[in-house]
Amino acid sequence: MLRIVHRFLEGTLIEGTSRGDGSAEILKAHGWRWGRSIGMWFVPRSREQVANAAAIEAVRAALVSDGFEVEVDVDQARPAIAEVEQARASRQEARVESLEDRAERAAAQARAAWENVDARIGQLPPGGEPIKIGHHSEGRHRAAIARADRAVSKALAANTEQQTAERRAAAAASHTKGRYSPITVANRIRRIEAEVRATQRDVNGTSARQRSGDESPEVVAWRAQRAEVLVQLQEELEFWQQIRADQVAAGETTNYGPEDVKVGDAVRIGRWWRKVVRVNPTTVTVATEFGRGRVPYAEIQDHRSV
Repeated sequence: MLRIVHRFLEGTLIEGTSRGDGSAEILKAHGWRWGRSIGMWFVPRSREQVANAAAIEAVRAALVSDGFEVEVDVDQARPAIAEVEQARASRQEARVESLEDRAERAAAQARAAWENVDARIGQLPPGGEPIKIGHHSEGRHRAAIARADRAVSKALAANTEQQTAERRAAAAASHTKGRYSPITVANRIRRIEAEVRATQRDVNGTSARQRSGDESPEVVAWRAQRAEVLVQLQEELEFWQQIRADQVAAGETTNYGPEDVKVGDAVRIGRWWRKVVRVNPTTVTVATEFGRGRVPYAEIQDHRSV
């Protein structure tokens, strides 16, 4: 008995498979992948997503036609955004720890490899003595050079592995920090606000994609589905707005808006002070060495009035 399971935080998984039972070929053909860390097959990019019912049915039918008994357990319930973010942070923390462990092992292997290089070079004749062609020592000399050469190659490969592991660990460690950086949070809020407005138009029947007065069952069902999406988006928006409010209160970021900046004022963007030439609802237009540029208010780090 195989069991296809979907949960919002875990994604779409299948339980009960075993090596050589024939399920792997079917799952791979339908885009599933083997998760070594979790010990089961999964659908890529299905985590934190609504289940793809059509894709699940397709793989279920293929498995059944090959003689498997398959049970499907799909739960479309979406946890609160705070729970989703906590689960994501926990996964990322575990990933960082795993990569840091791998980097430490790679560093140890690199140290051992270079110690082996020193040992192999120490077996060569002192003073850079050349190979004595035809001498009884020629074979030993050539073998020692070959061993030293192989040791150097392995040490260089170990160094590359160490650098790769350290780079991946550093990137993973900065991922969560970057996700909550003030500018990223502000940009995410603007994106969600735009999605809320577009989804609200879908729900109201005023979006460009809908024909005026169309109240067919398909359209009504689609609007109901969009209404569910709207609720989720509004929850996300409230969550990230609170995160930004906390960052502003803690002094981690500024909170300038069109009511704070006037034409002629100076604003600091990164390391540079720029003169404001236009004030817009969501951005300011500033003078640069190359002309003009628009900058979101969230990127203003300081402000000087004229």
